Amino acid sequence: TYRVGYNSALYSVFLRRDGTLPMTGELNMGGNNISNAKDITASGMISSGILKSTGLTDIGGQLLVTGTSLLKGAVSTNGSLTVDGITTLKNSLTASGNITSSQKIQGVELASTGRTSVGEYLQINGTATENTVCAPNGLQGRDTKGMLLSCVNGKWQSGAANSLSMYALSDSSCISVNALTGSCSCQTGTKAISMVQIKGTPGVPAVPGTRRPDPESQRRHDACMHASGGQQASCPPVTYITTPGTPAIPGTPGYGIYACVKK
Repeated sequence: TYRVGYNSALYSVFLRRDGTLPMTGELNMGGNNISNAKDITASGMISSGILKSTGLTDIGGQLLVTGTSLLKGAVSTNGSLTVDGITTLKNSLTASGNITSSQKIQGVELASTGRTSVGEYLQINGTATENTVCAPNGLQGRDTKGMLLSCVNGKWQSGAANSLSMYALSDSSCISVNALTGSCSCQTGTKAISMVQIKGTPGVPAVPGTRRPDPESQRRHDACMHASGGQQASCPPVTYITTPGTPAIPGTPGYGIYACVKK
């Protein structure tokens, strides 16, 4: 007997519409579409040239993309975002928390609406010339030697112009320099005023010693020479009185101490 009904073994080779028979092999659609499907559940890989979703795409594991990802809307993540390569933003970056970097943060202008704290040194590369025009007031710069300059009333001014500095001269020789100029001179924007003047004293030249005959010895010698008819050998010699000289006494130099005050 050969049964060919709905429940026959011959009929079981066909895909039943009620879902009672699972697929026992691969399903080849021959390049045709699958339309009006609801949920598709798979335990393996879904391979497709283009994956298009018009609604929510829920991925429980990792999303591995080997090409470029183009996102036309906003991107939101509840966790961390790690980027191994360069991140290029063509618009603004807004952060409600801290931005931390172990390397340089570089930009055309750094604007802070609050306090700016620098943990080490602050390097100012902008150089200016003192007493030249600047704007706006409050700018900070430096001169070529590293002296800080501030834009005050439209001109670059150094704090040194308001600082007291001094130098000392000794008979026109510099003996103590101005710490701000490195010489016996005043910094730009200041003038020198005399604080202390000590006049020098002239030196005393050396006085040579003297040697003169003793008057009494000379008298006896002359009398003997007269009595002996000029026989000097029998007469006592003339003795001399020696007066020592005095060495030279050097003079003392004059000193002048000058303070640099604002003009």
